[in-house]
Amino acid sequence: MFCDDAATARKHTEPIDMGHPGWVLHPIVIGPGEVPVITDLAWAVSARFDEDQG
Repeated sequence: MFCDDAATARKHTEPIDMGHPGWVLHPIVIGPGEVPVITDLAWAVSARFDEDQG
């Protein structure tokens, strides 16, 4: 799940018991603290294309 604020991200990171023994869902939550802010668009675009080249 992608969350645009930290409070919502924290709220949704709790494990969810699915009702079956041993089956607990651990949500993958990405909040604003895990996503870097792009401050240089040219660098971001070039970094993206560098990854594609392997």
